[in-house]
Amino acid sequence: MKNNYNMNITFPELQYYPNELVLLQDTDRLRKSSKSIATFFRNRELPVDYKSLFENEPENYPKAVQRMEDRIAGLIKEYLNNPTDNNLILIFHHIQFWGGSSGRNIYNKNGGFEKNFDIKTYKKIIEKTILLSQENLCNELNEIAKLFISIPQLGISFSTKHLRFWSLNANKNKIELPIMDSLIAKKMFEPKYVYWKDYCQYVKKMQEEANKRKVTLTNLERLLFNDFV
Repeated sequence: MKNNYNMNITFPELQYYPNELVLLQDTDRLRKSSKSIATFFRNRELPVDYKSLFENEPENYPKAVQRMEDRIAGLIKEYLNNPTDNNLILIFHHIQFWGGSSGRNIYNKNGGFEKNFDIKTYKKIIEKTILLSQENLCNELNEIAKLFISIPQLGISFSTKHLRFWSLNANKNKIELPIMDSLIAKKMFEPKYVYWKDYCQYVKKMQEEANKRKVTLTNLERLLFNDFV
């Protein structure tokens, strides 16, 4: 897979760059997507306890998202200590839930989850993500991309959501990877498309911008997303 370095990436000038990870903005988009995926998971009886995310704040969707992020981080820590297939599948479901209603395809197309998902492939992806190095970043990301492409009905947007969580919580070299989706593309890319061949370039540009602003890559991503929605 060739890397394309002809894509132009333009970062907006944000009003502030805090050190802590801010909450998502409470938008109609967030609420609709959260309600939709919750209904979908409930109807499919998928193993995600979403009601407890709200605790005593039934309308606080940004805080519920934060609690889900903390839960996923905990599940990843548990997997690293006890790497069972059941734990890995549970993490996969939670990340799909976190990603919202667009993550339904792998469950309801092409024969459903059992046919689309391959635990051996996902495990290889996680192993490579944990060991990902800055020195060989693009080659290693290309290998990961090829594995993700082999999982039907997942797509680059949700694949990179998985990379976001696994890199943040498990990478041995403290590398954080961003999500690359259509929202980012429409606001920052020229041309305004998302392809795996451009992912490494985007990662490096995000790393440069994060260093420039003296924030983590994950914090920068959240600030950009809130600015765009």
